[in-house]
Amino acid sequence: MTPPHGNRWWAWARAGRTIAADFWRVLPQFIAYEAVTRLLMGAAILPAFSLVTALLLRSRGEATITNATLGGFLTSWQGIVFVLLLLVLVVWGLIVELGGSITIAARNRDATAPASYGAILRHCVNRARNLLGAGAVLLLIYVLVALPLTGVGLNTSLLDRIAIPQFVSAEIFGTPTLLAAYVAVVVVLGVFAALLSYTFPLIMVNDLAVWPAITTSLRLVRRQPGVWLRRYLAPTVGFGVAVGALVGFWFGFVAVVLHLLNGRDAVLLPVAAFLLLLQQGVALFGSMLVIPFGAQRITDACATALASDPELAALADESPQLPPRTRASLVDRLVNRPGRLGLAFVGGALVLALPLGYAFNDLIAERTQVNLVAHRAGGFAAPENTLAGLAYAVQQRADLVEVDVQRTADGHYVLNHDTTFARVAADDRPASAMTLAEVRALRIQGSDEGVPTLEEFLTAAKAAGMPVIIELKGATADEQMARDVIALAERLEVLDRVVLMSLDYALVQFIEREHSRVITGFAYFLSIGDAGALASDYVLLEEGEATWERLTDITLSGKKSFVWTVNDDATMRRLAVRGADAIITDEVSMARGVLDANARLSSAELLEELLFR
Repeated sequence: MTPPHGNRWWAWARAGRTIAADFWRVLPQFIAYEAVTRLLMGAAILPAFSLVTALLLRSRGEATITNATLGGFLTSWQGIVFVLLLLVLVVWGLIVELGGSITIAARNRDATAPASYGAILRHCVNRARNLLGAGAVLLLIYVLVALPLTGVGLNTSLLDRIAIPQFVSAEIFGTPTLLAAYVAVVVVLGVFAALLSYTFPLIMVNDLAVWPAITTSLRLVRRQPGVWLRRYLAPTVGFGVAVGALVGFWFGFVAVVLHLLNGRDAVLLPVAAFLLLLQQGVALFGSMLVIPFGAQRITDACATALASDPELAALADESPQLPPRTRASLVDRLVNRPGRLGLAFVGGALVLALPLGYAFNDLIAERTQVNLVAHRAGGFAAPENTLAGLAYAVQQRADLVEVDVQRTADGHYVLNHDTTFARVAADDRPASAMTLAEVRALRIQGSDEGVPTLEEFLTAAKAAGMPVIIELKGATADEQMARDVIALAERLEVLDRVVLMSLDYALVQFIEREHSRVITGFAYFLSIGDAGALASDYVLLEEGEATWERLTDITLSGKKSFVWTVNDDATMRRLAVRGADAIITDEVSMARGVLDANARLSSAELLEELLFR
């Protein structure tokens, strides 16, 4: 029986069915265009950008730029050229990837014959002139800040990588006042992003310059929020829910298959390898749907809002006038035969599954141990930078501990992380303004222990057989500190069991140059270029930087990769599978359990980890 005509849910269901049908009708064009532009980006644009970047760095006598050296790089002519090229790359991604999908969506609103991909690309490049002039800075804020932080609106695959570093987000979410401020900023930016969400359709379809496009978008969204909600936000949320349901179904199916084959490695290995290949292919295909679906919905919403505005209704009928395609390209012929394409992919996955599955027996035998580093001596479970923390790390079988050292006013070295002792000992003075006697008078909150000297800590670590990563910290971290700490380690006969680490790249280079037998570590959270070329024995990279590519580059360079600061079990497991040499964590007990379990994984279980991570 048909529900009443006024039934809201029935109306929503019909609208959803119509939206899905519209998207399905245009899907082959979207997929073909995504394939062409991604191939162009991956095979030509990004390699050319990487090559030019490498040449710019080489002209400065460098192979890598990190957050420690970024300032000097950006003020050089090479840095200025790099920024200009980066802006060109961002504009290219916006105009070609996003603008092309908007163009296809606009033309298909009127059932216009498909245009060639060359014509669409030329149209997009011609529209790039609209990004210049008043409003360009506001648009950059929208693209580079509002979209990545809020996810409200369309973004390109290139800019999807922009994120707040994990150590910053951990500080924000761990501090109530910072969290409140962050939520407020995100809400404001979310409203800002929503108000500007019609900007790109107005630029690409209606040929408006950036400032008129921004003001028109503000007007349309503000006056007709219901159109934006019904035509864009609700379908986008529905799309996300549907994708989430499909992902959940897939993982449930995989779990059942693996459970049924548990213990039968002769069958399980190739089956798991086949499922992994299938999963990666489907994930790639799924990623190619996100921008087209969003582009179609925002283009439709913009046109609907324009048609409902008496003063702007004439703009609603505009569509990019491009010559129709005269013949189908190879990509078109492939995507228009999805059955054959799918069968070819499944067949290829089946052929590769058998050798790949059994190759894991060799891979697992070559796996290196992932070391556990207790952050600030004992992590969260013990007072930081203390002997109690060291004892806890030993109890949890940590492989190394990391501590922070600062110099007192009278030239002694004590352990402390922050600029002052306010957080750990309720004293707002820095170590550099205090004598050793004054520091010894402090008591670490939550314990009856005082602030240990570096000598006391190294002596205790030597007795426990625990290697130590010493971070040269704060305003007193200089060449004198490096020399003094090395001399102390030599006197205590632990120089071969300590790592001198710093965020100051020049200081690490000094140690490498003047004290080559000392093991060094350089910590960073942002890099350009080859991380494996950094002048240190250990490369300590922030969690967000620890991609397959970065970790592989570091391994191939003969260095060790230490990832900081990893405090959730899913990331620990992922990094262990990716091949990180060590993880630095505050959750020492959790990490010990995860790494012990990872070390015992069989070939089949390792494949399962790859499937679910």
